[in-house]
Amino acid sequence: MACGIQRIARVLLACAIVSFTVLSFVKNQHAILINVNALSSSFNPAINSSATDIANGEETTHVLIARTASASEIDNVLEDILVINSYRENGAKLLNQSTAYCDTLHASVDPAPFVNESHLFPNQLLCFGPTNKNATTQENNYEMVQADFLIFAWDAGVIGKINNTVSDHSLDNVQIMDVTGNSVKVWNWLFHLSETTVYGYDYVWMVDGDIIMKSLHWHAFWQIIKLTKPKVAAPVITGLGGGI
Repeated sequence: MACGIQRIARVLLACAIVSFTVLSFVKNQHAILINVNALSSSFNPAINSSATDIANGEETTHVLIARTASASEIDNVLEDILVINSYRENGAKLLNQSTAYCDTLHASVDPAPFVNESHLFPNQLLCFGPTNKNATTQENNYEMVQADFLIFAWDAGVIGKINNTVSDHSLDNVQIMDVTGNSVKVWNWLFHLSETTVYGYDYVWMVDGDIIMKSLHWHAFWQIIKLTKPKVAAPVITGLGGGI
């Protein structure tokens, strides 16, 4: 009897340690990308939340970007939304601009990508891959990765700014979650990103409101994600001065 109680106690302690470790990791992350399909199939093979469809012979990937937004962050969040929404109609132009930097990358010249146009500076995969510098033969992730947004708004002022932007630009891919009085991001992620909420998405990306997403090279980032297919990823955040 005593041995049985000790085993149960050890199991409960182990669960508590794992839970604390996971919550601590999540709490200290500024951007976490989760592969919904991979995790769904791992925990429940009956769940198929993929919304991947076919357009022009290519697969469209659907991502839900869930962001916290305080009064000091909302302008940045809204600007990111407008920039990311513009990718689909400007995808060909952006990809060509990106591959124009490949010669600079080949020459090993430091172009200071964190100072200017980091969103256009290519990675090694884009320039040295099988489609080397040929933008016309690359799957264009500016067009083929479609984002929706779920904003955890900290107060009425933030909600008002979101509503004004949605109305002014006729946006149909922005949802607002009023979390007034409960601004702890990790609890909002855990409580509101339910199976119902994430159903229909290939990825869920939880991002703090002070992260400048428009500085991300959207095409190159999704190249890496599609190639490596991680279940969970925490992209490195780079400071404006190039520091981590």
